[in-house]
Amino acid sequence: MSRLPNDHGFPLLTTLLIIFACSTFLSVSDTQTKSPDTDGRDQAPIIASVQLLGTKYCEGDADFFMQVVRVRILLVNSTERRLIVSRFLGQPFQKLVIASDAAHLAAAKYEYNPINDLSSSPPLRPVEEASPTDAYVFLAPRDTFHVDSSFQFEVRLTNRMVRGDWPLRPGNHVAQLELITWPAPGDPKEVADRWRSFGDLVYAAIKTEPYTINVPAHPDLEDCRKQ
Repeated sequence: MSRLPNDHGFPLLTTLLIIFACSTFLSVSDTQTKSPDTDGRDQAPIIASVQLLGTKYCEGDADFFMQVVRVRILLVNSTERRLIVSRFLGQPFQKLVIASDAAHLAAAKYEYNPINDLSSSPPLRPVEEASPTDAYVFLAPRDTFHVDSSFQFEVRLTNRMVRGDWPLRPGNHVAQLELITWPAPGDPKEVADRWRSFGDLVYAAIKTEPYTINVPAHPDLEDCRKQ
């Protein structure tokens, strides 16, 4: 998982840029892993999809440029039970993988899969409350919410390797986000047991449905460091 930078310049090329506005609501996602319920059942998945909001292309040098993608992650409770989900889903960590097509993505043959550094992550306190706080939302069956986010990656224009280990080439690619739903220390199963009367706590990582990213060969570039 990657640490979220908090600026709009050039972060480490192996780091994902995620911006969550505190005033926005969370959105729907498609989870491929499930949080076990305390009575032995598995929670049915939250279903997640990604809507592209916009793209900008930031100046690099003769060898590369940076592509910054803004997305809206849409989530829905597809179970028949009330779910409890963190409002800060994906913070402070999320992971991005990119493949040449859906088949390569399913086979985990990635073009982009950086090793991310967690060593400088901010300290997080254990969850000790007897009931969910305002940091969580309740989702009734088929309820939805969304969160806006962004990430960036390097696009290689030449064969000369100068920077990151995962440079992309122009063309169409297939991407997928994995969001951390439980960033706090401690055992989330203990918290799920404590909050069971309020709903089912979602704490397993959520993977979005695959979505297409187009990387143009000669986009109009801008100096993103001035923003």
